[in-house]
Order: sequence, then structure tokens, then C-alpha cells
Amino acid sequence: MREYQGVKMSWVELDRIVSEEIVRDDDIRRRVAASGRPLRSHATGMSDDDLIAKLRGLGVDADREKLAGLCDGALSAEEVVSERLGLHDWNADWAWIWLTELWQRWWPEKACLELLDDKVQEGYDADQRNDFVASGRIWLGAWSDVLRMCDATGARSIREFDDRFPMTQSLFNWCQDLEMALQNGGEHDPELRTARLEMAVEWLRRFPGEDALTTGNFRRALADSYFETGHQQKADELYQSWLDDGPAWGWGWIGWADCYTPYGPGKTQDYGMRRSLDRPLTDRAGHRPRSRRGGTGPAIVTECHVSAAGANGKGGAETGRPGVLRPARMDCLELAKASHISRTTRTTCG
Repeated sequence: MREYQGVKMSWVELDRIVSEEIVRDDDIRRRVAASGRPLRSHATGMSDDDLIAKLRGLGVDADREKLAGLCDGALSAEEVVSERLGLHDWNADWAWIWLTELWQRWWPEKACLELLDDKVQEGYDADQRNDFVASGRIWLGAWSDVLRMCDATGARSIREFDDRFPMTQSLFNWCQDLEMALQNGGEHDPELRTARLEMAVEWLRRFPGEDALTTGNFRRALADSYFETGHQQKADELYQSWLDDGPAWGWGWIGWADCYTPYGPGKTQDYGMRRSLDRPLTDRAGHRPRSRRGGTGPAIVTECHVSAAGANGKGGAETGRPGVLRPARMDCLELAKASHISRTTRTTCG
């Protein structure tokens, strides 16, 4: 783990930043090539025996059984290399790259930061293609890893997880993108509607102390999922209980009303019920905000992601992809100019 101006960056995050920048920028690509900087891509075509031989060349007593024991209980290859092997500088870089590749081949079901980060990024690729069924299914696997890593560390808040496991995407942003992918994917695959319900239940159970906006979004996801899966009474009961406790929760009234006028072809609208639920909110505010759909409702993506940096403590320049935070271009040039970057020292890069 290293810090750039107070922003914690994991090794997998740094590697991904540089790897993506060398594709986009010829100047950075030339500088990285000239520096000889190790990247995960260097291990992709190597055989298992070659990777083990490379580790042995660094003094690691390596075979499959011994590496399994070395990695037992670890939650990242970074942790193994930096804490259990105590390697530094480029020896650490190369050992991490080779071990991560072996971990991916030998123990893909074993949760670790590097493989989790890969799954999240793979899901964003599908999400950008508007393949929400694929992104939802990929991300459900990543969500399962998050839960296991929370269990292993006792993390009880989003901040705790993000501090312990700095991913390319913060959990704060990504878990909300997952919920929305399950909602969108559920329009094509009913199993994802049930998965959204279960994910919302688990999120609310595990992270009871999060900010009101995010908690409200997951409450809505839970109740809406009950409604969409045919449990209208349960949805009504949840909204009623939450609004009895907090009648000023405007987005709650909006969400409840939206259940009765669902968006999309072939869906039944109950405008009488909607009007009865609209009235308490209209009486308080005199108007209702518009959603990203062009109707009424909360703009979840915009609000959550605008507040993410403050809630998460992460800074940096956004790439335009939801939840992605990146150092500015000059910082990537600075990374590329370095003959090597020690992962065990604290440096600064905006």
C-alpha cells in the first residue's frame, strides 16, 4: 500500500492506472518501456513452471503446495509479498506480479483484492456495453468476494473496507452501480431482481451506519425489489414503516409512488394509488424533482457519485466512468518517468 497525497493506492490499482495509460498515451507508453517498469501483463504468457522459477530466483521457496500455505489466510498477493516475504522495490513488484498470476490460475475461487478488482473492472466493461445482465452476474461474484473479505476483517462500514482494500473503484461507488446494474438487468433476467433484493438486504444489514442518502437508496432498492417480485404488501409495509419514522424522507414518498406507476411497456399503472402517495410530498414541498428517466424520482447515480469523494476520502481526477478516480495526466507521466517506484515507501503524486 502506498499513498499519493493522502490517497491510499493498492498495487493492483497503480498497475491498472499505468496499464490503461500506456494504451491511451504514446508518450507514457515510451517512458514506461524505457523505465523497464514491471506490469502484470508481463506474466500473462508465462507458464506455471516459469513463474515458479522466477519466484525461486528471488529466494522464495516456491512450489504449488508451499505457495498455498504461504497465501493461506491472506486477502491479497500484495499482503503476501510485502508482509510475509518482506520483499522491497522491484523484487517486490516482480514477485507480486508472478504470485498474482499464479493465484488467478490456481485459486480463482479464493477471495483476494487483486481478483476482486479484476472482476469489478470486467463488470464495468460489460456495463459500458449496456450488457446489464452480464455486468450484474459478474458483479454478483465480486459482491460475494466483498462479503467474504468483510467477514475476514470484521469490516462494518464502507469506509473500513475502502481503507483496508483500496480498489480501482471505491466500494462506496461500485456497490451502488451494482445495485443499478441488477435493476437494469432484472428487466431481462428475473433472477437478477431476486439478486437485487438479496443484495439490498445484505447491504443494509452489514452497513447500518452509512449516510442517509446511500441508506435511503438501498432501502428503496429493497422495497422496490419486493414490489417487482410480486410482494406488494411487503413493499408497502417497508415504505410505511420507514415513512412513519421519517415522514420528511421525500425520496421515500417518491419511491413508493413510483412502484405504482412503473416505467416500461406492459407494466400496470395505478394512478389513483400514486396520487394518494404523491399528496403528502406535494403538501410539504409544493413540487417534485425530476429523475433521470424524465419522470419523477431521485437521480441516484448523480447524487451518489457527486458525494463519493467527500464520503470516501478519495481525491483525484474523474475519467467519466462512474466511480473511477484517477490521478491527473501529469501524475501518470511522473509514474512513467521513474526508473522504478518502490511500493514500500511513501511518495506523493496528486
